[in-house]
Amino acid sequence: DKRECDYGMDVIRSVITKKSVPQRFVQPVLRAKSLFGAKDRFTYFVSCFCSSGHEESRMWDRYAVDGAGFAIVFDAKKLFTGADGGKAYAFTPVIYDEGIQIDKTAKVIDHAIQLQRERGLPTRELQRYWSEEVEFFLLVCGLRFKAPCWQHQREVRIAVAESDSLRPFSHAGKTRVAVPFEHPAIIRIVRGPRNAGIETIKQIRDILNRAGYKGN
Repeated sequence: DKRECDYGMDVIRSVITKKSVPQRFVQPVLRAKSLFGAKDRFTYFVSCFCSSGHEESRMWDRYAVDGAGFAIVFDAKKLFTGADGGKAYAFTPVIYDEGIQIDKTAKVIDHAIQLQRERGLPTRELQRYWSEEVEFFLLVCGLRFKAPCWQHQREVRIAVAESDSLRPFSHAGKTRVAVPFEHPAIIRIVRGPRNAGIETIKQIRDILNRAGYKGN
């Protein structure tokens, strides 16, 4: 999504200008066109899940071919366990509340300012400190922020950072990566409100059988 991370960066900008942050760090942040290089210097592969349930009609309207597709229902606990403490992938809910977004960003910046003072960093070290150490934690915040108007999605994300161990491949016009998970993580398949007929059931059953899900 070309708009991904833009909202998070706007939140960070709104907070950072009100704090005692070195201008040599603030000014590039204000001019930046991405969230510290997201979509530019590096890539995150993200899979989005809706925890509000398949009963949320607006999700069917916007996705799954306007209700003609399917919803795959996952066991969130198994996906969380599969993250292996973040080693396999990040598994985290999206934050929509603007007050919480600002509070989390402010805490990162306040803690960074406190550490800067405790370390007694000289002026020549400030740019490296903010650009290499603090920037990462602000990036993690921004990646989780989304505009309040989308809160009905109650989105949870799996995210994998680009690395040499990943083997990206192209499918349906997008670059993707394979993230393994245990078969019991899939609980059921739900047909969309516009998806009826025995033939669609057979098609999805065949897909599951080919993926290793046996039986009926």
